[in-house]
Amino acid sequence: MSTFRTTDEQKVKIYTIAYSMKKFGLPDSFIADAVKLAEYYEGAFDLFELWATEENEDEKNQIVADLQDEIDEFEEQPSKPLKKPYISYQDLELVAK
Repeated sequence: MSTFRTTDEQKVKIYTIAYSMKKFGLPDSFIADAVKLAEYYEGAFDLFELWATEENEDEKNQIVADLQDEIDEFEEQPSKPLKKPYISYQDLELVAK
């Protein structure tokens, strides 16, 4: 994840778009997850802006699908680095046997 942080102005823009999403009929849980992600991930923020300017309903639905993919990917990430076994270069021959 990047070091992107939304400004107060951008947050208000996200919330305004979220309200439009609610009026469009999107589920509250989706909107809440998308807002949370858009505050920290610039790609999700950009998708919010794209959704707001798009007039074609099929395109809006595709953007929603893209946002859901981003949400799913974010939720699948581990909360901390995974610790995996370390194998010394000198021990590789033993492992190969």
